[in-house]
Parts: sequence; structure tokens; C-alpha cells
Amino acid sequence: LVEGEKIMLPQKVHEAQKLALMEAVVKATVSDGVENLTTKAIGDLSGVKEVYIYRYFENKEDLVAKTFEAADERFLEFILGEFSIMSFEAADYDMRCRMLFEKCWRYILSYPDWLIFYVRYYYSRSFQKYSYEEHIKRYEILAEKVRPGCHPEADVMTVLHHLLDTLLGQAWKQIIRPRDIKQATDDTFWLLFSAIKGGKN
Repeated sequence: LVEGEKIMLPQKVHEAQKLALMEAVVKATVSDGVENLTTKAIGDLSGVKEVYIYRYFENKEDLVAKTFEAADERFLEFILGEFSIMSFEAADYDMRCRMLFEKCWRYILSYPDWLIFYVRYYYSRSFQKYSYEEHIKRYEILAEKVRPGCHPEADVMTVLHHLLDTLLGQAWKQIIRPRDIKQATDDTFWLLFSAIKGGKN
């Protein structure tokens, strides 16, 4: 058992350091933006030696891309985990959409720093260069779940990204300049629902 603990401890330390570096990327992006990120700032904020970045990641760009990937996967997993709401026969389609939206809305507002990082990276040149293709592949499973609510001839991935862009943009506004949460929630839902209502069969 003691020997086993000795073997396990370094792995736990490595995972903790990788997580600390990713969280530092988020903090640095919130304060400085994506284009101004430096490995020194990431090292200082994480409490992990700057040189360790290259132990766990290919370079700074890889670290930032992996941080986005982690956030992207968590958000997708959350949506998929809640998507069973759309099969509740006791509620009509409008109500099911509202219930799913509110789950997602509360989730992203609960992680303001991660949301700011996500949005800033999502609209950066780095996203297009390092993360776009994997992001599209990742969300194909959600696109298939959204498909029944769209017009048969619709480009479902385009519709899905319009929904995500709107959701993230409205959440960003709420975090940067908060307003009455009920009004913000209602307004955001109707912006989203209007995009799919017309295509519902």
C-alpha cells in the first residue's frame, strides 16, 4: 500500500499542476485577453514553474487550446446530460425548450471567469487555427439531437452555433454589465427560441 501510494502521488501532483496551469490561463485571459497571454504570467498565477508548461504541453498555444477543449467538453457534457428534458411528454415543446435553456443559462452564469475565457478564445484567431475543427466534430452529437426541431432543409450545425453564439453572448453581457436577472433570462430565451420556432415541424 505504501509503495502504491508512492506511485500514485506523483501522478496526482502532475494532474494538480496541469489543472493549476489551465486555471491560470483562464485568469490571465480574463485580465489580459488571449493575444497578450505569456507563459510567465501563467506560471506566476498558477504557482507552477514556467518551465513545467513544456512538460505537460507542447507550447503555450497547446496549453490554451487544451484549456478551451476542457471547457468545451464540460459544457457539451452538461447539455447532453440535461437533454432528456426534451423528451418529457408532460410538458409542451415550448416549456421543454425553456427548461433546458434555464439549466444551461444557470450553468454558464455560475462560471463567469471560464465563460469570459471561453468567449474570448472562441472569437480569437487561435481558435480558428488550433481548435475549430475539433470543436465542430465535438458538437456533431448535439447537432443530431437538435435536428428534429429544425426545418428539414436547415443547416443544423449553423443553427446550433447561432444558438450557442446567442447564449454565450447574452451571458457575457449579463456578467460584464448585470441587469435584472429575470428580464435577462426572459429576453435571452426568446432570442434563442425565435431562432428555432419557425423551423419546428
